Amino acid sequence: MTFPSLTLALAQINVTVGDVAGNAARIIDAARQAAAQGAGLVLYPEMALTGYPPEDLVLMPAFLTQCHRALKRIGEETRASGVALILGAPWEEAGRIYNASVLIEAGMVTPIRTKHDLPNYGVFDEKRIFAEGEAPRVLSWRGIRLGVLICEEVWDTELPKQLAAQGAEMLLVQNASPYHIGKGRERRKVVTAAARATGLPVVYLNLVGGQDELVFDGGSYAVDATGAEVARLKSFDEELALTRWECCVPPLTSPPASHSLPPLAGGAGLSAVASAKVEGGNVADGVEVASKVPPLTSPPLAGGIRGEAQAGGIKESAGWHCTAAPLAAAMPDLETLYHALVLGLRDYVTKNRFPGVVLGLSGGVDSGLTAAIAVDALGADKVLSVKLPSPITSRESHEDAEALAKNLGIRLESVPIAPLMAATGAALADLFKGRAADTTEENIQARLRGLILMALSNKFGHMVLTTGNKSEMSVGYATLYGDMCGGFSVLKDVYKTTVYKLCEWRNTRGEVIPARMITKPPTAELREGQKDEDSLPPYPLLDAMLRGLIERRLGVAELVAEGMDEALVTKVAGMVIGAEYKRRQSAPGVKVTPMAFGRDRRWPITNGWRYA
Repeated sequence: MTFPSLTLALAQINVTVGDVAGNAARIIDAARQAAAQGAGLVLYPEMALTGYPPEDLVLMPAFLTQCHRALKRIGEETRASGVALILGAPWEEAGRIYNASVLIEAGMVTPIRTKHDLPNYGVFDEKRIFAEGEAPRVLSWRGIRLGVLICEEVWDTELPKQLAAQGAEMLLVQNASPYHIGKGRERRKVVTAAARATGLPVVYLNLVGGQDELVFDGGSYAVDATGAEVARLKSFDEELALTRWECCVPPLTSPPASHSLPPLAGGAGLSAVASAKVEGGNVADGVEVASKVPPLTSPPLAGGIRGEAQAGGIKESAGWHCTAAPLAAAMPDLETLYHALVLGLRDYVTKNRFPGVVLGLSGGVDSGLTAAIAVDALGADKVLSVKLPSPITSRESHEDAEALAKNLGIRLESVPIAPLMAATGAALADLFKGRAADTTEENIQARLRGLILMALSNKFGHMVLTTGNKSEMSVGYATLYGDMCGGFSVLKDVYKTTVYKLCEWRNTRGEVIPARMITKPPTAELREGQKDEDSLPPYPLLDAMLRGLIERRLGVAELVAEGMDEALVTKVAGMVIGAEYKRRQSAPGVKVTPMAFGRDRRWPITNGWRYA
């Protein structure tokens, strides 16, 4: 017998916040490609039209007008394709602005969902800009009952179960879910729970790309009704993938076919049934909007199962099963972390139209890793490195910086700062008379280096990369207007101990970071014989304390109860609080932990509270 089928295209695209015209062109291009390969429906991520998070752009009337015009353009340019689109976009109705899901088919634009669960924690601030939408309703599209959820809504199984009770046969989840280490496992548990709670397959489509501090890792996938994975797209890369679904087919005993299959033919959905229409639509700026939802032809059974089908004389359970889809390899955590840093930097530089980057190459492990990431993100021709030696700079630092630059194939210039140190010392001699040298002179060196790097940036247009890590930023072991100078901080959310692990991982792909850079004791090299451990606990201990104080939100007493020294934890906790004013003035950087400074952790600078 012939079973109903659906070829669903997953458009895991990289869009730019605010570039409505450019994003619309990307959406149209994906739709045309999908139609040419026989897709009946294309699913796009949450807020694909505007990028995510759009923040206060959606509060601008002119911006919303542009969005409505773009939806009309998408409808017009995909009208003849025969393919339908479900995409995320802002939608304004009766003076309220919604995070919406829109169906576009045959030139018609229909808002089918307005997001009900608006996240307002961590990096999310949706209640500030969006109105709460209605609980989701089943969409009857070409005879298939689809349950569409928008990101946060799948994290609570109640909404998926409501859709299943309404007769949904498949759940489609549109997401703009930012990356942090381990986030993929968290999502997987949530999606598995939704599938098992509803007895329905779930398609989880995520945005990909960098947006300021956030990185969206893609890695979209689909699971069957048991929660078993049946499709997986690449992480940290754009992909338009076709998935083939059939109804009334028994579950597969082996994974679906890989990407090596020839393009799927046909499968343009159940074209004999008219497309869905949604109640409460309106017309905005000439966009044609449908106005009514057709009733279901018969009451569905629980979980969207319509009963049983006879195939080859054997009774088979009815339901939708994936019969062909890509199954990309999964990445371990350290690899995802490195790729997140690369993508975050690449998109920040390219989307802000910088011609390249410049960074100081000290011979230390942080600048070495930052340079390697920059080359992997942008190419060696777009990375300018600069040695900024002082009379204190060691021979080993010179040699390691030169070896790294040679390994990476990047341009390395040298600008000694000794003359500038002498001139600054002479200028301040009378004011500093009678006072011993201290951290002031050390910070002057860092600030002179920052001055030179910013001058190169001004002259040639390259953005300055800062090279400090999260351990240093946590305790203020960094110089304002010195080594903190720059437009982007690649390692801002990466602890020092993780820096070493990333260096070792990168060298497994071809050794570029000199071994001595990784093994020598870390030093700011601002005075003779200086080592980081003169001012800080050993990094493994420091990072354990910082993870407790910052990510786990523990107090001193709780860490002492875990076996840490009270005096040392108290000192480190005080340093973390005291450095808040510095962090407020630091460059943005890629968020890769569950508790990054800035969007996640918002502390007052003027603050009388201390860790207890």
